[in-house]
Amino acid sequence: MRSPPVLLLLCLLPLQSGCERASGTRGVSPSETFREPPVLTSENGVLQTTLEVKPMRMEVGGRPVMVNTYNGLPFPPTLRVKPGDTIRLRLVNGIDRQTNIHYHGFNVSPRGNSDNIFLHIRPGQSFDYEVVLPENHPAGLFWYHSHAHNLSEYQVMSGMSGAIIVEGLLDPLRDLRDVRERVLLLKDIQIDSDSMIPDTIDSNAGTTRR
Repeated sequence: MRSPPVLLLLCLLPLQSGCERASGTRGVSPSETFREPPVLTSENGVLQTTLEVKPMRMEVGGRPVMVNTYNGLPFPPTLRVKPGDTIRLRLVNGIDRQTNIHYHGFNVSPRGNSDNIFLHIRPGQSFDYEVVLPENHPAGLFWYHSHAHNLSEYQVMSGMSGAIIVEGLLDPLRDLRDVRERVLLLKDIQIDSDSMIPDTIDSNAGTTRR
């Protein structure tokens, strides 16, 4: 008997580690070896959640490394929404530098508390995003990540990225509507000789930071 087909949604993100299963989200059977990130799905047109940025020490290639995470997960929740939905996301900054979130690839407003890359959520602060997807928003796989000026490369490379799925990619393909989806996130990480993630250069100070 042939196995049912599987649709593999592959997203290449700039950390390699196992994924933790989050309470209240969709996971996989304990008997399965392939573990997807936890999933948060919109309900009644709204996806409401909180992402807390916080540091975590983890082992990468046998070496302990300090990384930055959303909700303490190297592979944070995948956000699943539909065209026309609203994402209400509270970002809590628990690290020692400013940050923000960019909804990469979204066709939404770049102003106010939407997909605004010029926002500065400072250490200890929180911010409530409200991102409204238009009814005709394209379906597919997108991703969210830090876009803090002068810090985005370091923060993304240290783990601050995750996937977003806008439902409807298979709707035109009737024969594939019941295909099982699997989400695989591949992350890259750079570690220096001191088991640290190299930081970016501060253009104001002209120095390299960690």
